[in-house]
Amino acid sequence: MLIHYLCEWFGKLTNTVIIIPHYRAIGSAFEEIYFGLLKAKRENKKLAILLPYQIPWPLSLTILSKNLFELESEIIAFPQSSIKAQLGGLAITAYFGLLRAFNLPRLVAFKIVYKLGLIESFAFLKNVHQFGEPMAGYHILWQPKINSEFSEDIVKDYNWPEQIRNSPTVKLSDERKKLAEEQRILLGLPKDARFFCLHVRESGYWQDPEEFAGSDKYVVMFKLS
Repeated sequence: MLIHYLCEWFGKLTNTVIIIPHYRAIGSAFEEIYFGLLKAKRENKKLAILLPYQIPWPLSLTILSKNLFELESEIIAFPQSSIKAQLGGLAITAYFGLLRAFNLPRLVAFKIVYKLGLIESFAFLKNVHQFGEPMAGYHILWQPKINSEFSEDIVKDYNWPEQIRNSPTVKLSDERKKLAEEQRILLGLPKDARFFCLHVRESGYWQDPEEFAGSDKYVVMFKLS
């Protein structure tokens, strides 16, 4: 897609790694940000994170809260509250908004066919939606510069364990820390208590009827352990 090449081209001009992370899957979004930070540090660059704005019906682009991306790091090029982030967000919103508008008639037609029972699976809509999904830059995060084919030698040269041990420091802003502290108090967690966050995929993703391990099953397991 054109946006991938534009991000890569502009990144070379500005000595940055530019990504538009997954717009509604928090796990995928922060995986891309994490490896974007590793790549930027490895290449002595900055990571630029661009986020689109919500688009109302009928184009219906719903995204993760931008508050989740209020991160601070010496590797991150600019905060999400900056003019650069806002202008970049407007630009990619306009770009993907046009794509979604162009794709809207086809999407409506496929949904009508599905409701008429002519197609049983709803999963085919994944490919239709992907035409206007605001994501870019992820294709360069794991792709070696010198070889497009898999090579164990190249994997070893990247020395992933060492990169991960020396990951860039990322922290929340003071404002987000204050809000997090308020939530900790509301949850009744002691200040010195250790806790973890569990991210579990459940049924319903893309209206998928397949059964996955729901979070309730994990809760039972934790109580027994």
